[in-house]
Parts: sequence; structure tokens; C-alpha cells
Amino acid sequence: MATETEQREGDGADIEVIAQFPETPSNPPTPGPPCVLIPPGQTNDISAWKKVDVLRWISCFLPPNYYPKVFIALNRLDIDGEILRSIIERRPSHITFDVPEKEFNVIISYGEAILNNH
Repeated sequence: MATETEQREGDGADIEVIAQFPETPSNPPTPGPPCVLIPPGQTNDISAWKKVDVLRWISCFLPPNYYPKVFIALNRLDIDGEILRSIIERRPSHITFDVPEKEFNVIISYGEAILNNH
């Protein structure tokens, strides 16, 4: 297991948060060509998605057990559908989100598939 630690300040005391996740398997599956995937109970209106919907959607093409650092980074940022739509449309740098460029581009391309069919 790999660990990731983070220092947080809270009420005058520092708190150390430790996240444990399995080592990333050596051969993660390659995401297929972008297609329209919608989280359960949602529509293709990305702006209406909640944070949990965004994470479920991403897990459809970037499985968390193969890409744990992507999910840790995105979970910290509280990205909901409105923010996701803005990211897809504006295409900021992947460095802003602490997500590897390849995986960030996959997220953008799957998002564009939805926006192009909306």
C-alpha cells in the first residue's frame, strides 16, 4: 500500500491526514474512445451534477483502483458539475488540479462527448 500525507490546520492544531491506497497496478486499462457516459440518475446536463456524480462518471473510464491519485486530487477539490463544465470548456492546465496530463485529457475528451451531444 502506498500512503499520502497531508498537513491541515484546524482550530489551532495541525492535523496530519493519511490516505492509504493500493499501489497502482502496472498495466492500467487504456480508456476507450470518448463516448457519452452519464452517471446513474442524472441527465447529460453536466451543470446539474453533484460532486459524487462527477466522481462516479470519471470512474466509468478511469477506474479508481488503477488511478487512485486522480481521485484523491479531484476529491480534495470538490468539483461538482458546474465546475466540471467550466473545466471542459476552458481547458485550464492539468497542473492546476494536480492530475497527470494524460488522465486530464481523457476527462476533457469524455466531457466534450457529452457537451457535443447536449
